[in-house]
Amino acid sequence: MEKIAETQYLEIFFAPEYHTLVYRWFGNNSLMQDEEYQAEMLYVQALGFEHRPNTLVANMLKSQYAVSLPMQAWVNTEVMPEAVKNGLKQIFLVMSQDFIQQISIEQVIEGYPQGLKVKFFQTEKEIWDYLKTTPDTHS
Repeated sequence: MEKIAETQYLEIFFAPEYHTLVYRWFGNNSLMQDEEYQAEMLYVQALGFEHRPNTLVANMLKSQYAVSLPMQAWVNTEVMPEAVKNGLKQIFLVMSQDFIQQISIEQVIEGYPQGLKVKFFQTEKEIWDYLKTTPDTHS
């Protein structure tokens, strides 16, 4: 897995052997504005267009940003449909321990396109163990 980008709020990796794009939130995003969130997600999307992953790992363990209702709708109408068209088949999430942030992410997931597999994990290590032992998830 190689680090391909870093922003003020995220670090982004690509694991070609698993066709997986990974983004990890830093813990400094509690005051992030919606426009900044959009910019971060569009940047991840652009890297997705470049690398064409079939799996996305969203590590939100340190995130403190609660996705607002307008941003939830925006993700589900502007970001996710394009990601699926680009070949995304599954999203694996490591959730924040923040209750409000958890609820906002769950609300986003409810609007994801049908057929997109979503799976929750406690740690990123669990995701890699799952990918290693389940070859059909990354082919």
